[in-house]
Amino acid sequence: MRVLLDTATFLWAANDAPEFSAKAREIFADPDNEIFLSSVSAWEMAVKYALGKLPLPEPPARFVPRQRKQHGIDLLPLDEESALHLSRLPFLHKDPFDRMLVCQAVVHRLVILTADELIRQDPVRTMWRYYCEDVRRDDRVQCAGARDQNNPVRIEERSAVKEG
Repeated sequence: MRVLLDTATFLWAANDAPEFSAKAREIFADPDNEIFLSSVSAWEMAVKYALGKLPLPEPPARFVPRQRKQHGIDLLPLDEESALHLSRLPFLHKDPFDRMLVCQAVVHRLVILTADELIRQDPVRTMWRYYCEDVRRDDRVQCAGARDQNNPVRIEERSAVKEG
């Protein structure tokens, strides 16, 4: 499975934080998964660090590449197609960093590993605890590459869980 970490997930993984769910840890540690960090997340961390809103053990210019290398995380640069996809994204929330992560995930067919409820409202596949969400379809689906191919996972639409 091709997985894009959101910024908080990257920080939790780097710090082995308790907020990093057991399922998220399993996905992150699975050697069959390709794990990516967007340059957009690096940008977000640099901005928040400069504003004094993100304490890090070292400046982001050293911290981010070091953590990516230590954990085997690939860099996902921001490309033109992803940036232009923003015009097609519903305006469900205002976070410009999260909105661009969603665009990258859609364009590059990635699953976003995130606990962020706002990202999970967007039309993109996400994972965190026990399910994969795909708000573009109104049925049960499986995330590509999921280990248990016989266990359908639940879809959460923007307003309610679809039973079926």
